[in-house]
Amino acid sequence: MGSLLIIDDELDILESLQEMFLYEVSVDIDVYTANSAKKAIQLLDKMRFDVVLTDIRMPGMNGVELFKVIKENWPQCKVIFLTGYKEFDYLYEINDYKDVRYLLKSEDDSVIIKTVLDAFDDIQKMIEQEYSALAVNLEMDKAQMWLRKEFLNQLIYNKSIREVQQKQFDDLKIPLKSDTSMLVFLFHLDNFGIEDFIVEEFYLYQNVIHIVHHFMSDQIQVHVHLVTNGYGILMLQPQITTDSLTDLQWERMFNLSFGALEYIQENFSKTVNKSISFVASSIPCSLQDLHLHYERLKKLAISRLGVSEQMIVKEEVREQEASENPHGPVNLRPQIQLLETYLEMRKPLPFFDTLDILLCSPEKVHNKYYDATLALYYNIAITLLNFINENNLTAAIAEKISLDKLTTADRHASPENSLTYLYDISNNIFEILGSEARNRTNEALQKVQAYIENNLNEDLTLNRLAEIGCFNASYLSRIFKQTYGCNLSDYIGKGRVELAKRLLRTSNERINEISRKVGYISAHSFTRVFKHITGMTPIEYRDKYGEFR
Repeated sequence: MGSLLIIDDELDILESLQEMFLYEVSVDIDVYTANSAKKAIQLLDKMRFDVVLTDIRMPGMNGVELFKVIKENWPQCKVIFLTGYKEFDYLYEINDYKDVRYLLKSEDDSVIIKTVLDAFDDIQKMIEQEYSALAVNLEMDKAQMWLRKEFLNQLIYNKSIREVQQKQFDDLKIPLKSDTSMLVFLFHLDNFGIEDFIVEEFYLYQNVIHIVHHFMSDQIQVHVHLVTNGYGILMLQPQITTDSLTDLQWERMFNLSFGALEYIQENFSKTVNKSISFVASSIPCSLQDLHLHYERLKKLAISRLGVSEQMIVKEEVREQEASENPHGPVNLRPQIQLLETYLEMRKPLPFFDTLDILLCSPEKVHNKYYDATLALYYNIAITLLNFINENNLTAAIAEKISLDKLTTADRHASPENSLTYLYDISNNIFEILGSEARNRTNEALQKVQAYIENNLNEDLTLNRLAEIGCFNASYLSRIFKQTYGCNLSDYIGKGRVELAKRLLRTSNERINEISRKVGYISAHSFTRVFKHITGMTPIEYRDKYGEFR
């Protein structure tokens, strides 16, 4: 459903609330806690939260001051104040905010749970209302949207540095500063065919722009641009521009933007019933370097993103800017461009359908149009060769089939043999891609598994583990269960219990200390999970199996 942040400086209340939402609420909520406003702000600067449940009076910064920080970072976040008594002097300051809720700590658990779940429901209703209003505005703006697309695509595909005037941005209603650096995130609409983009491009644009603007922090100015064939970019600048941002300010802006991506994914999936993936870069980019930035992120997307599964890939280290590699002659047939797209998207069935259309049947090769057929052969060959080189597949392909003939058509015994050779090369490419995708997933899962085993005493949240493996959180949850046969939370729980059993057997440490060593915030939580898995309490287990009993 979403994420909940609970803030209270009284640890017993904090632990009790956390346990209540972890163990007594059936809906899927990621629960985070902070025992001070300072720790809460550290989380809010890195992650987006749907709902915050907070005490109103805390040392250092009270709940109202924290409320203003929350609204600055995440205006759509729902805030619920939980207090032991009515604080009319504090509440007066935020009376103008209609989406604020108040609860007494003396309320029944069922009332607290219902209030939080109602806040989550209100978020979805708000999104639907905003979408209806935005759809009308976008329909009126449709003509200018195409002009913006053409203008920005010229910048992306033009390799020379161009001088862009602010007036051009203003005339096209591009809400960015032409002379200010930006962050650029690439996105890919995963499971749409090319035909879908042609028919539904404006509909997709409507959905992407609406959801992105809803979940992105108001401190960030964002422009959504669909490039081509399901690829697009988010162009991000600080809402209040300055001459230059420090590295720390860029990092904070990146964290705020990155924290919104999973919520954009989830809501896009609900609205369109399709998935969207992201490659996020923390490296500021000038408008003149936009084409280089796009090319680099797209190559990373091609190598990392799945075919139909939503993912979020974070670019950790800036790669060398790729030299300009031609993708074949400028005036390629539309089907050649489709071949490139289906290769990049790892979609073998439409790729081979398009290849069949291009090559037709062998008997049509021996005719007066042989020169055109030869040119077509080289166009396809260059497309395959570029893809092989860009994805470092040369050695793997060479183990299966010789590449010597790929650019020398006259070495084939006949035109029919040359066509068969292109099919064989293509088959080998997709076979290797499938194997590599499985290997990358397995390696990432092993990395997550190792991190869990070495950090059982840490707060092993789904979002943190997804970041470790460069997965989307929901995708990690699903693929982990498919691979290991159990839920991620069950795997963590069993690992913690096994460590606890060893400590209970081999030491005289107190139960409270052992519970902390295996990652539980309270002995009560630890005892509950331990008994659920082993059928006995930690004390009973130690009495039965302890070496020092």
